[in-house]
Amino acid sequence: MLNGNDEKKQWLESLQVGDSVAIRKGSFGHGYYVLDKIRKITPTRRFSLEGLNGVTFSSDGKEMGKKDTWTPRLNIEPVTQNILDDIARKKYLDKIRVTEFKDFPLETLQDIYSLIQKEKILKKEEV
Repeated sequence: MLNGNDEKKQWLESLQVGDSVAIRKGSFGHGYYVLDKIRKITPTRRFSLEGLNGVTFSSDGKEMGKKDTWTPRLNIEPVTQNILDDIARKKYLDKIRVTEFKDFPLETLQDIYSLIQKEKILKKEEV
């Protein structure tokens, strides 16, 4: 994560076509990160990305032309290990969420439950 405006400005000025960036999507309290690549940079340092159709980011990394007041404007951010971990965590949670456990053997269900209980105990010990 960038520690100040000067660091962010320097990072934004260093971006080139093809560089990977992170974007936090979603609404308040329910955000998640996605990765994208810089597709185009204008002479005034406006950025467009490969995956977001028609979305342009200003030279300070903020989404331009946002008229919806219900969701926050998107920002481009540097890709960090924390962001990569957050993306991986969401992927695994999504896969677990749609898993049909009813057909799993009893022993497997017991192992899964045991693992969850161990994690809960570890979390309590951390606090």
